[in-house]
Amino acid sequence: MSGPVVAGSLRKMGPKLRRPTKIKGMKFLAPVVFDLISLAIYWAMFPTTVEVIVIIIVGLPIYFVYDYRRGFREFKQKLYASLWLIVHLIGLSLISWLGGSAFGGLNLIKYPFDFVLILIFSTIMYFWAIHSLYYSGYFDDAKEINATVKLDEN
Repeated sequence: MSGPVVAGSLRKMGPKLRRPTKIKGMKFLAPVVFDLISLAIYWAMFPTTVEVIVIIIVGLPIYFVYDYRRGFREFKQKLYASLWLIVHLIGLSLISWLGGSAFGGLNLIKYPFDFVLILIFSTIMYFWAIHSLYYSGYFDDAKEINATVKLDEN
């Protein structure tokens, strides 16, 4: 799920970074792929969607321990930058629960409106994600390393 967001964010954060591969149309392709991933999660069927999301959330304490050891530096910025993901996972779970009976839901949101809702919701989440990116010291390090990369100009 993070691949399209990372691609879109890196295009925004480092438009002049050297890349061994350039994919034309990434501004269009990344949100479409993100939407398709969101649909695939929905198609996994309720309650599987919630179970997978719970497993992801169970991993949060590991992150908190790591960040605690680093002194919770810039914790607010990191939390803000990841808030889209939390909202997206909860939203997908809710839509899955309320969605079509063919996908394990209560059928309160019937086909094809469940698909349309997923696509609209996921597109909003994608653009929120790439606009809430977080610049860290690691990105500055990456830019320095990137400047030394030699690319074949074939």
